[in-house]
Amino acid sequence: MPVLFLHWPTVWPLFKRWPASFNLVALSIGAVIPDLECPFLFAFVEDRWHARLFMHSLLGAFTLDLLLAVALTVWFVPPLLRWSEPRIANKRLFSFAGVDLRTHRTGMAALAGSALAGTVSHVLLDVLHHPYNPLTFPLSQYYGFNLVLFGDLTISGIIMQGGMLVLLTLMLHFWWWSPARKK
Repeated sequence: MPVLFLHWPTVWPLFKRWPASFNLVALSIGAVIPDLECPFLFAFVEDRWHARLFMHSLLGAFTLDLLLAVALTVWFVPPLLRWSEPRIANKRLFSFAGVDLRTHRTGMAALAGSALAGTVSHVLLDVLHHPYNPLTFPLSQYYGFNLVLFGDLTISGIIMQGGMLVLLTLMLHFWWWSPARKK
């Protein structure tokens, strides 16, 4: 997806349904972390569709992606929240789906499971609308695995990106913007 935040609607419902079992930050970071490799690969590939390698594979999702998502969630986000909290007047920005993210705590297993759910969802979602997906890297010589909807990149892109944009907008409306108006 050109807009990597459109991966969030695939994992946010997990947090909404089971907030004690999932960590929203880890889900969100995990859902976008595989795209970190793309800018680095742009210099080495002929087209943007082939700017996917290890981090867009299932092996990458279960290893490097997971490690990076957990590390960012544990070591980068808490200092960022501590730094930003006194600078942001509207504390509503720290709440989502009725949960205050500043006080929401999960165990390490839930945090790692959330990060893994995010990384795997990203890799599997990309299979539906990218012509090149190294899903089984390095176990297969066939790296072009995809299930592009209707066999058409344009139609699958419109369906996937449009659908995810609508879902993201609805989730933000009902789980973030609407509760702010009720208070």
